[in-house]
Amino acid sequence: MRRDDKFPIVPKLPARRSPFDVPGLKMNIARKEILEALHESREVYLEGRIERAR
Repeated sequence: MRRDDKFPIVPKLPARRSPFDVPGLKMNIARKEILEALHESREVYLEGRIERAR
């Protein structure tokens, strides 16, 4: 590299999308199965909180 070499400094433009805009999963799963899994995980979480409160 020589002392008179020049390189442009260009700022990266911010993405114009929401941070919540994430790529989807390519899985063969029904909406009902997803909702059942969410409900089950919430039940387990709440049961854990109740046990710790005792």
